Amino acid sequence: MATEKVKLWYMNETVRAYLFSKIPSSRQGDKTDQVWIPKSLVEHIQKWPAKQNELWPEWILTMPDWFVEKNL
Repeated sequence: MATEKVKLWYMNETVRAYLFSKIPSSRQGDKTDQVWIPKSLVEHIQKWPAKQNELWPEWILTMPDWFVEKNL
């Protein structure tokens, strides 16, 4: 299965999914910039702390390319 790496900003999570923002907090997005990603689709995670003046840490996720193309 082909995969892609995607940079997102971690906001929250439930038992089964992560909530991410597609843009950093400094850009002041809205709900349309948020995406829920099932944990079962995440193959690998690289975590970076929130940068100065940012609320959310930056994560780089490796996921199936079909999911990235459809949802991000």
